[in-house]
Amino acid sequence: LPNLARDALPPRSILAVERGLDRPPIEEVALGIAVADYGDRAALMGLSAARYHGAVPRAHATAWIATGVSRRAIDGGPFGRIVFVTRDVGSLDLVRARSDLAAGWVTSVEQTVLDLVRQPVWADGKQPATEAVMRLLPRCDRELLDDLAAALDDGRITRFAVANPDHAPYGRRAEEALRHRGLWG
Repeated sequence: LPNLARDALPPRSILAVERGLDRPPIEEVALGIAVADYGDRAALMGLSAARYHGAVPRAHATAWIATGVSRRAIDGGPFGRIVFVTRDVGSLDLVRARSDLAAGWVTSVEQTVLDLVRQPVWADGKQPATEAVMRLLPRCDRELLDDLAAALDDGRITRFAVANPDHAPYGRRAEEALRHRGLWG
């Protein structure tokens, strides 16, 4: 990954990367690789998409890319890991993504929530997935909340973990959204 970042960065940043002072976020490097290798047939997904949408405040060591072909993960050691997930990218709800390194696709807020609820492994576990979902949920549209309600009703989802509404603003917003749809309590 250091060589990939060096090749993708503007010249003024190369020295900083070589000294380990300034690394592009793993999500930006992953998006750059995905666009270079697959064009519009790939997208940031999972926790990487949640981070792109501003729901994850800290960097994680793994980035997830949806692509229509099977590919091994890229292990960059201390620089991070990029995991490629074989999916029908054309069936995903995507929005345009822009970074300093590339312009490509990222799963929408709603698609990201559904992905993380269904596959918390795409966030390295339930806790990061739950935190991201709770931060994204208030930004979702009503149709998605209806889909989530149906999933709760038919047993695909049995419970939500929500940040304490007394202490976290996103917990209050999540409570409001869930109350509105009759899912709180």
